[in-house]
Amino acid sequence: MEGLLTSTGLQRSQTTPQQDNDSQLDVCAMFPSLSFQERLGGCIGCMILGYALSFGSFFRFKSLLHGNSPIPFILFATMGNVISLCGSCFLSGPQTQINKMWHPSRRYATGLYVGSLVVTVVVMLLFEFVFVGGNTEAGDDNDDGVNDGGRRRLIFQALLLVLLLMCQYVAVAW
Repeated sequence: MEGLLTSTGLQRSQTTPQQDNDSQLDVCAMFPSLSFQERLGGCIGCMILGYALSFGSFFRFKSLLHGNSPIPFILFATMGNVISLCGSCFLSGPQTQINKMWHPSRRYATGLYVGSLVVTVVVMLLFEFVFVGGNTEAGDDNDDGVNDGGRRRLIFQALLLVLLLMCQYVAVAW
């Protein structure tokens, strides 16, 4: 419990003034000419942009239900999550952010989150560039001209990618 309080900033860890000063120097080395207000503005800007992309991706969910490609939906949601995560680097710096993310109390959630980000993008790219085409046998068309094999492949692709996207949001909430 103490580790959780320390990692969230609710309780100060037992560090020397020299270590605190080194941490502040790391941030200053990364963003040397930015004031605290500018770093806060960068953080808020990234968060707003990331949340807007994530929220905007759900407007593409309707086209996903109509049998269109899930790529725009998944791409915007995942990029929104990555940009939101990068926003906190403005305040604490990348090294401190990584150290806090991989703290023992957050290790599993971070692994699930980063893993689901990577696997989502890899699966999305595999479906887009490797498994292109699906089943295109003659006589497999419905009345609306859509190939049954292609429709099944698209439904499987969409379900798998939405499941991976759900893992991202579960890991963030965790």
